[in-house]
Amino acid sequence: SYVQEAIEKESYFGPPMEMVEGDVEAALAKSDVVFQGEYATGLQDHMYIEPHAAVARLREGGEMEVTVTGQSIRHDQEAIAELLGIPNHKTTVRDREVGALGATEGSRYGV
Repeated sequence: SYVQEAIEKESYFGPPMEMVEGDVEAALAKSDVVFQGEYATGLQDHMYIEPHAAVARLREGGEMEVTVTGQSIRHDQEAIAELLGIPNHKTTVRDREVGALGATEGSRYGV
């Protein structure tokens, strides 16, 4: 398959991701039963259709207003506020009418 061929050639869009929590080897050594094998999924059946873009405006009093194209404006607000080192209530995030799954069409979150 194209996926297996890409893996064999180490051809990735970014570095391979590995998620490990705790001491895996120690946990396996203590286990009564260990199943080993390989699991693969098919090709991705969909792609994100919203563009990743934003327009930011600095407002009076150090407040930031940001218009985004995603679907999770609460998370955007938290990330922007943390990045800028300002409180969430000084960050207003609005979304545009793009995306899938009935994007929130012009909603607003924040002050």
